[in-house]
Amino acid sequence: MLGYGLGRRSTAAWMVLVALGFLGSSACNQNDGDDTGTALPPGNINGNPMQPPPSGAPGAPPPAMTGAPAATPPATQPAGNTPPATTPPAQNDPDMPGTAGSGAQPPPAEMPTAGSGDVPMETAGSGAETPPPRMDLGKGDGSDVITIGDSWMTLYSGGIEGALDRAGTMYRHYGIAGTTLIGGDIPQQYERAKAANKDIKTVIMTGGGNDIMFTGGCNTKEACEMSVAMINDALNTLWTEMAKDGVKDVIYVQYSKDAGTTPQDTRPTTPPPPPPICLTGMIGCHSLATTDLVMGQLVDGIHPSGEAHDRIAAALLDMMEMGGMRR
Repeated sequence: MLGYGLGRRSTAAWMVLVALGFLGSSACNQNDGDDTGTALPPGNINGNPMQPPPSGAPGAPPPAMTGAPAATPPATQPAGNTPPATTPPAQNDPDMPGTAGSGAQPPPAEMPTAGSGDVPMETAGSGAETPPPRMDLGKGDGSDVITIGDSWMTLYSGGIEGALDRAGTMYRHYGIAGTTLIGGDIPQQYERAKAANKDIKTVIMTGGGNDIMFTGGCNTKEACEMSVAMINDALNTLWTEMAKDGVKDVIYVQYSKDAGTTPQDTRPTTPPPPPPICLTGMIGCHSLATTDLVMGQLVDGIHPSGEAHDRIAAALLDMMEMGGMRR
C-alpha cells in the first residue's frame, strides 16, 4: 500500500479505499499484488537530474580550440638542431581519459546517474546519503508477524487468517469480525498483539469496510470522500505507531471491487494523498489488490470463499518473500 514502496521501489500515486465495494473495493492503488504499482521503500531515491559539468571541470569536454595553431617544425632541420617540442593544449586535463589535443574528451567511466539507486544521494544533488539496499529479513517462526482486521480476516473457512494457517504459517492472529478501524477494535488488536509479544516486524491487515457500511458513509459522493479521508487519517495514525514500535512492513489487503453494495456513482474519483508516515522511510507500506484473486467468488456478496481466501494468502506470501519482508 505504500510501497507506499511507496520496494526497493519507486513512489506511486496513493489511493486508499477509492473504489469502495462494501467499503467498497480497492484500498489503494499502490499495489504489490495483482495490480501494477509499487511501495515507497526506505532509501528510495528521487534525485535531481544531473546537469552537465561546467567547462573546464573534470568530466566536461574542453572548449573549442582558439587562436593560432601550434608551430610546425620546418621540413628540413639544420644539422645538430632538435625540433621544438609541441606543448599540449592547456585545456586538456591530464587526469582525464582520452588523447591530448583531440578536441573532445569522453566522460569518466563511472559517471553516476541521478536516481539510479547505486550512487550516494549527494552525487544526485540531494545532499543526503543513500542507505544500502534492504536485506531480506528472512523467514522466522511466525511469532513476529501478526494479522489484524475485520471479517475478511476471520469469516468463511477462517478467512485470510485460516488460509495463512493452511499455507503452513504460524502467524499470530487478532482479527475480529464486525469491527471498525475508527473508534473500533482494529487499533486495539494491535495493542493486544504488542502486549503479548512486542517483537512485531510485519503486520497484515484489513480495515475500513465496516466504517462505511455501518454509517452510510458513502450514501453521497461528498460523504464518501469525507469517509475515505477519515479512514486514511486513521491508517496514518495506526501505522505511525507501528513505525515507532519497530514494525518494518505493513500490508493492507484491499477489498475486491465487486464486494459490497456501495453505488458506483458515489465513490470518490480523486485519491487522497499518501498517509504521511509512508513517505518517511520509517515503515514499508504495501497493499494487495484482491479483485483478480477473489474472481467474483463471494459467499454473500461481501466475503470471499475459502478458495478465494487461499489465493489471497498465497499472494501475500509471495509478496512478502519477493519484498524481503519478515515472514
